[in-house]
Amino acid sequence: MTRSNKTDEKASPAGDPVGDPATKAQKQAAIAQRKAVNQQQRADRKAQRQAERALKKPKTEAPEAAAAAETTLNQPTPDQPVINQAAADQPVLAAAKAEQTTTEPAKRTLRKAPVAPEAAIVPKKPATKKPATTKTTTPKTTAGKSATAKATTPNAPTKVAAKPASKPRAAAKPAPFNIMIVAQAGRLQFEALVFAASLRRNAPNFTGAFIVAEPQPSSHWDSDPRISPQIRAILADTYGARIVPFTNRDFGQSYPYGNKIEALSALPAGENFIFFDTDTLILGDISTAQIDFSRPTASMRREGTWPVEEVYWPGYTAIWKSLYDKFDIPFDPTLDLSEPDEYWERYLYFNAGWFTGSDPAAFEAYFREYACGIRDNAPEELVIQPLHPWLDQVALPLVIAKLGGGRPGPAMDGFDGALTCHYRTLPLLYAREDAATIAAFEGIVKDDAIRDVLKTYPAFDKMVFQNQGAKVLALFDKNKPPRNEQRYRQRIKAEGLWIR
Repeated sequence: MTRSNKTDEKASPAGDPVGDPATKAQKQAAIAQRKAVNQQQRADRKAQRQAERALKKPKTEAPEAAAAAETTLNQPTPDQPVINQAAADQPVLAAAKAEQTTTEPAKRTLRKAPVAPEAAIVPKKPATKKPATTKTTTPKTTAGKSATAKATTPNAPTKVAAKPASKPRAAAKPAPFNIMIVAQAGRLQFEALVFAASLRRNAPNFTGAFIVAEPQPSSHWDSDPRISPQIRAILADTYGARIVPFTNRDFGQSYPYGNKIEALSALPAGENFIFFDTDTLILGDISTAQIDFSRPTASMRREGTWPVEEVYWPGYTAIWKSLYDKFDIPFDPTLDLSEPDEYWERYLYFNAGWFTGSDPAAFEAYFREYACGIRDNAPEELVIQPLHPWLDQVALPLVIAKLGGGRPGPAMDGFDGALTCHYRTLPLLYAREDAATIAAFEGIVKDDAIRDVLKTYPAFDKMVFQNQGAKVLALFDKNKPPRNEQRYRQRIKAEGLWIR
């Protein structure tokens, strides 16, 4: 053997000869050999990543795919040249087997196969796919102890039950509730007819009790307050109202607004309820409203009418806090902190035109106690404050706060909106409300069931049937309304059109 040949035998594993210059053919063969090794390593790494992903998801892949992924680790890429196939396959398979036995796939590594000298290069052989066999795993051993091989079978395919198609969640069924208004001889009984007709027309699906509370003759009234027989018959027979009597104990002729307090005794105890003033229109199906009756609330269509600012008054905070303190009700939780201090909307204040609750008996007990307590023994902060006609609206926030309620949430947006309208008086209805509400009102009052009866009351006759409502409507620009209700009243009265 020449010196040159001996040097070739000490060539590096990569096949680069050292010593004498190699022939051109030998250099080309060495380059091809290095390329083949690099390609083989890239193919092995790719196969390794694919196999690891397949082994990490045994429950979602088909068993054949998982077995094929494991087999891929044990065979070279078929389209790559193989160097000394018999010698080169052995270390590659050993590396793949080592990958299968380790318990930490992230630490797997492939050994680089040593490359034989150029003389060992043989033509490429087609790769054969190994059949999936029983997998043998060798647990880790400690020094001095032999490991026991445990044969395990691949994970059996897990049947994943198909999830049924999800059905759209049905909207929560609105809570049932009763409705109550108070009607008596005079204006209220005519307004009660309009309320009942609007409820029947616009909320035909309402299934609760429609209760018309009627005060009875007593020392609290100067005359008989009961509803006329004609209107009583229409309310009961045409509109299904239950006319329930009640007796005044604390209010009456001197403060008729107190009727809404004492009339709560006419409602079934422990049942959800909504109270409405009779001067209210039902414009939509209120039976569909998602009302949380466990959290009482009331109308926010109000102005800063009370307390009245006086020269020597103590301010909003002092007045309201004195009332909450009087009845041991927490004051701070009732504040709307988005409003500035000493601004009337910062304090809990409602229009008593409608309010809700879950138990009329409890509501009445607190309402009566607070209203009578304020009337008979007001805190000294109220010494110069008028309580007539605001007493019910002064006591109402205290009742609602005591029962865990507060300002109405989004579910009540339709009240004083698309579902109800508290018009207060007929001139104000024409002056303030939109065209759709006025049209709905006129369609109701001109119904044959109540038309002739309503004509007997001057306010309905003049505003509706003599078209004075249209004259009131022409007085105001709905795009530039007066700042408050008092301005409306003044203008209407100045034109001689005010009537109630």
